Amino acid sequence: MKILTKNCIVCGKKFAKRVNCSKKNWGLSKFCSRPCINRGRVPWNFRKKGTGFGKNPENKYKGPAWNRGIPQSESAKQKIREARVKQIMIKKDTKIELITEKELMLRCIKYQKQVPLEKICIPDFYLPKYRVVIFCDGDYWHNLPHYKIRDKRINKTLRQKGYKVYRFWEHEIEDSISNCIDKLCAFLATYKQIPIKKT
Repeated sequence: MKILTKNCIVCGKKFAKRVNCSKKNWGLSKFCSRPCINRGRVPWNFRKKGTGFGKNPENKYKGPAWNRGIPQSESAKQKIREARVKQIMIKKDTKIELITEKELMLRCIKYQKQVPLEKICIPDFYLPKYRVVIFCDGDYWHNLPHYKIRDKRINKTLRQKGYKVYRFWEHEIEDSISNCIDKLCAFLATYKQIPIKKT
């Protein structure tokens, strides 16, 4: 073992380093501490345009994100929503979705899960025969202001397209799922297929 005194290349502080002389790369430590190592480490994309720090901090990209502070038009927002709906994402069923699914199966109601509709949403359950859409909304997230606005917009669009929309809250499902599905069954019993005008 050998003790070397070196200057840190990041902060310039002198430090003593104990090294093993038998190793090939002994004495090559350039940093005095872990923070300096993190600051001086060259990233994997160092050579790419617009990136880089450590030895060449002037190459670091200092501009904002491509969409930061840029107001998006309504048509651009709609395109983003449509692209999001088309994405295939593996989603784990929530507790309230599992409770609702079990009740639908007990009542022999045929349904589809997570089906994209009208390029605006992916409902939790869809009854294609009756054009019924079911959402299971959590008490926390769907009470937030921007979620309320989004849900109202989705409800309005789906109703204009001829769908029947049901939104069951988390506390309603946990208190009595049978009451929730009873509302659905009451509509299914009186359902009459009305031709939808194609626009």
